[in-house]
Amino acid sequence: MLTRLQIDNIVLFEKVSADFTSGLNVITGETGAGKSLLLQALDLALGARGDSSLLRQGASFASVSAEFEALPEALVAELGALGIAQEDSLIIRRSLSPEGKTKAWVNDVQVTQTALKQLAGLLIERHGQHDQRGLMDSKNHRDLLDAHLASASVLSHVKTAYAALASAQRDLASTHEMLANSAREEAYQRMIIEDLGRLNPSAGEEEALVEARTRYMALQKNQSALEAVLAEIEGQRLVRDALIAAQRQIMRASLDAAMQEKLSAALERAVVEVDDVSAEVSALLHQPGEDEASLSAKEDRLFALRAAARKFHTTPEALPEMLIRAREHLRVLDDGEAALRRAEKQCEAARADYLAACGALSEAREKAAAQLIKAAQKELAALSMADAKLRIARSVLPEHQWGEAGCESVVFEIAPNKGQGFEPLHKIASGGELSRLMLAISVVLNPSDRAACVIYDEIDAGTSGAVAEAIGVRLKKLSAQQQVLVITHLPQVAACANHHVLMEKHASARHTYTTLRMLSKAEREAELARLMSGKVVTSEAKKAATKLLQAAS
Repeated sequence: MLTRLQIDNIVLFEKVSADFTSGLNVITGETGAGKSLLLQALDLALGARGDSSLLRQGASFASVSAEFEALPEALVAELGALGIAQEDSLIIRRSLSPEGKTKAWVNDVQVTQTALKQLAGLLIERHGQHDQRGLMDSKNHRDLLDAHLASASVLSHVKTAYAALASAQRDLASTHEMLANSAREEAYQRMIIEDLGRLNPSAGEEEALVEARTRYMALQKNQSALEAVLAEIEGQRLVRDALIAAQRQIMRASLDAAMQEKLSAALERAVVEVDDVSAEVSALLHQPGEDEASLSAKEDRLFALRAAARKFHTTPEALPEMLIRAREHLRVLDDGEAALRRAEKQCEAARADYLAACGALSEAREKAAAQLIKAAQKELAALSMADAKLRIARSVLPEHQWGEAGCESVVFEIAPNKGQGFEPLHKIASGGELSRLMLAISVVLNPSDRAACVIYDEIDAGTSGAVAEAIGVRLKKLSAQQQVLVITHLPQVAACANHHVLMEKHASARHTYTTLRMLSKAEREAELARLMSGKVVTSEAKKAATKLLQAAS
């Protein structure tokens, strides 16, 4: 509920504040004191568009602060989604610059205007003769009726069934799209299968072919070097034979026996080493390896893989997977009609389930509507509108407007007088009739899912006497369920208040300003007397005011 409103530099409000309580809060004041301006200031705090014309003349800024307590659960959840910590109270503050720019804070966390509007719908419910929100907005009527359903399960069943239908419809659309794409790409997929099917690429094949080619090229280079080595060893005068001849000459020489033996042994070792080198080189030259024909085949294979990759704008490594995908694509295309039939059957079944759930919901709404109309008709009779007839019209929506709340629209309609046809609420001409109708419906509506504070802006306009008293009684009854703020000119309504705030306009030589103050019991009697008789308060008016307060208490 709204507990405090503070306004700085908004037109007639220089620096004012007002406290509110639970129950029925009444605001009165002379015409022109700024009662409607008070609601404009509250609207600004709750996300209405900023307008520099609201700025008090000569002021460099304006601000409005609204404090709320006993927050609805839905609001607490919304605050969590905005990253605002939960506290016992909620303070919304909005500033306005001379350029018309605004900034907003919720519990000292800066928020956007959009976020502020989302919170506003959970905090305040507004009703007025020309207010297109609340009951005047037919978009709210279905939710208001659903709050009176005997069981919420019928609504949850529709929500579940709609989710299943939406999923089946998405699957069907996806299947249609897949088949359309497959048909367009069939020729291309068949070309992939034909070309790559002949090529039959395998994973890692390009890498293996490159390695084999590299090994062969290295072997070719080594073979040339080894042949040159062998040619040097086995030239026209064999190195081995020269060494053997040198050994014989050493043995014939007249040398010291020890030296002769030493030199002869060295030459013999050299012969052995040359034989070993020759044998090793020959073995290397004759070891098995890739022949030229094999290498040529592998190079052809490598070039074929790379050519296919270029053709299909991919890499050789990706060719095997591309072939698998192409075959799967054609398989899906071949099985497409069966898949489409399955998706259509699932969609039909989900649609039937959804319509069945909607049928059950429609029956529940019909019963709830009958109960709501019966209760509202009693309230209308008490408000001198016995001839008025209320009905709740329901009609099937076009399929593209179906949703998780069902497939029908709900509109509250009224026939104000005998002989008149039913019309939607916003088309009713009489402000007094509309005000009483809205009050009658509000009294019987379930407040559990509604904002904690409801505001009526001169909803009693065009009424007086017993009807005004009946309005006050019903506002009092409504205030037992949720906080009610009423701007009124009628003493019968003001007398029912738990809390009475008076707006007074003052004028000095330099400027005009409005103040707000809570009235004591004696002051309330004086204000009720003024509402009855005008500026000149008679003794009869004072006595009547006292009686009104006593009767209302």
